[in-house]
Amino acid sequence: MQGRNTVEEVLCLSARWGYTVFYKNGEDNNVLSDIVVAHSTSIAVIRTWPYILIMDTTRHIDQNVFAKLTQMVKDEEVATQFINSSWHKLINEIDKAEYRRKLDVLKMKWQIRPEFLHYLFNTRLNPLAHKFCRVWTSEVLHFGVETTNRAESEQPVLKL
Repeated sequence: MQGRNTVEEVLCLSARWGYTVFYKNGEDNNVLSDIVVAHSTSIAVIRTWPYILIMDTTRHIDQNVFAKLTQMVKDEEVATQFINSSWHKLINEIDKAEYRRKLDVLKMKWQIRPEFLHYLFNTRLNPLAHKFCRVWTSEVLHFGVETTNRAESEQPVLKL
């Protein structure tokens, strides 16, 4: 790795093999929070057919929310219960009025953790909810495909 850390090595190899890398550091630190690596061929295909894209981001968002909550409350069981109940009920809701009601319930329940609510709203919900919450994604033309099972079944083949 010639003195490079893991992230630097990923960036170096990506450039060497013709991949484009988009990344974002955390707001309160310089730690990598999100990364997208795409080959130039994939980018060309997306530009050619921008309405057809299979992407599984919800699982990664769940992992990030879980990690942040676990870090704040120091209890994985509490974080797991939050993800499996309040969070999934919110992001999978398809009715806008019900979504707002569940959002209000979540705010009331977690008002004792204002730092977590600040993270949740400023990092996930306010800027990104329209990209992963079903109340909005259900309005996007998806040709009846609402799952990434095909993409997920191919994922192990891509892992090193």
